[in-house]
Amino acid sequence: MSTALRTLGAALGVALFRRLIWRPWGERRRKKKLQKILKAGVRAIEKDPDILNLQLNIAENKRMLDSTLEVAREWEKRLYALPDRNADGRISRPEFDDYMARYKRMHTELRDPDLPRWEEMDTDRTGFITFQEWLDYMDRIRRQRAAMDAYGY
Repeated sequence: MSTALRTLGAALGVALFRRLIWRPWGERRRKKKLQKILKAGVRAIEKDPDILNLQLNIAENKRMLDSTLEVAREWEKRLYALPDRNADGRISRPEFDDYMARYKRMHTELRDPDLPRWEEMDTDRTGFITFQEWLDYMDRIRRQRAAMDAYGY
């Protein structure tokens, strides 16, 4: 028998072995593993039926939270767009100053220390406030307010 024929026979043998024996054996192992996991889940539910309700509640709460976060992100985008007069996706110093002047006229009860300053928001000093800088500023304010609430201020 020639070497080429032996090599071909060996390759066919390996391919047949993989197709007829190895692959089905691996599928059976995966199937048994899944059955074992499912049986463990069924036993846990039989032991404590409330666990199924808990899992369903967790999934529902996660969907509600994701939905709420999407709405919050959309709201943040709209708030960010208010001072962005030319809609270029970033707030320039003149846009910021103009918006803050209008905001002060609408909210006369606020004092200057209560309002954001340009220097606090333009952290990278590029002359523009990006959406990410605006989000970072809003997060800092939320954390500060939460800390003040925690201490009763």
